[in-house]
Amino acid sequence: MIRQTANLITGSRIAAALLLLFATPLTGAFYALYLWCGVSDMVDGTIARRTHSESRIGERLDSAADALFLAVCVIRLAPEIRFPVWMWVWISLITVGKAVPLLWCAVRGKPQPVPHTILNKITGFLIFLIPLVMRTVPVIVPASIAAASATAAAIQDAVVLGTRHKEG
Repeated sequence: MIRQTANLITGSRIAAALLLLFATPLTGAFYALYLWCGVSDMVDGTIARRTHSESRIGERLDSAADALFLAVCVIRLAPEIRFPVWMWVWISLITVGKAVPLLWCAVRGKPQPVPHTILNKITGFLIFLIPLVMRTVPVIVPASIAAASATAAAIQDAVVLGTRHKEG
């Protein structure tokens, strides 16, 4: 059972993300589910490594849980956030910049996972903080900081994936 703990935690993140679809944004229930998704994302990998129960299935489950959580957050929070057009353009460029190297590797027959770099982890944390602070500071401030970090992470991802591709 202990070897499945990390996957069970990841599974609970999937359930919590789905429940977020029905929670009113920026309410107590929303924040409770949101925080669980964040905490569970931080601890599942740590538990898997400490119990030596890392697995390909666990890695894919974690990536699926992350993607679902992100998608649900966009669906639920985008109507609550008022960004200027330039910020939406920046976010779009970051998205393209993150996707192109992954697609390039896949087209070349060597699909790669998103690099788990420190910069990507910092960016994820900064993005995670936005809903938690958007009632106290103008949302454009934490969003700009997160976007700057995401831009740097996208560049780093391209370099890492380009290096992996040349080595493989």
